[in-house]
Amino acid sequence: MDALDVLTRLRQGDETALRLSMNSVADFFRRGGDLKALVPVLTHSDPRVVECGVWIASEVVNAGNGREIFEHLWPLLNHASPQVRFWAISGVACLVNREDTRIVDQLFMRVVDPNPGVRRQALRYLCLVPDSIVESLRGTTSWPSVQLLLTSARKDEVQSRLRSPALFDQRMAVAAAMRNFGGDEGFIDEVCHSIDDEVAEIVPTLPRNRSYS
Repeated sequence: MDALDVLTRLRQGDETALRLSMNSVADFFRRGGDLKALVPVLTHSDPRVVECGVWIASEVVNAGNGREIFEHLWPLLNHASPQVRFWAISGVACLVNREDTRIVDQLFMRVVDPNPGVRRQALRYLCLVPDSIVESLRGTTSWPSVQLLLTSARKDEVQSRLRSPALFDQRMAVAAAMRNFGGDEGFIDEVCHSIDDEVAEIVPTLPRNRSYS
């Protein structure tokens, strides 16, 4: 069964296609297949089908390829399925630009998602997000915390937000510490002792100092 057959079955919610490897379909798009063929999958009523579609999208979109499906991809940040939201973060992060302020805000808000896996995925993204995207939120209600992600942030500002009762503030402070002070092991250790176990557990795996590799 070739990639187009799998994609067609996915559109129809076919159970067999759901069990087949999605890599062949992803390869189809990597070779230049029209990404608009994913739209019926991304908008399907079955969350299992949507999850397959959004995973494929997360594998193949990049800064120069994928804006044609962006309007169908970014709403999945708020999908009922946590698996869909998880993969939507990766896809949207590749395509969003500084003009998409409302969508950037929704992307950042996944850091306080009800699902821990989604929260972790969002936190990893915040450790890598370009400053230009951060700047797009200047003037919004989230800016007082979001601005910590920029290089101008000071350690005392990060420490203050870590003590905030608001989970969003805490997560922004963690990402800021990793982005701006990741080489300071003493400070990162201090951060780990200032936050909940969920984040302390994943801090060793988070990117540091804006490492985009």
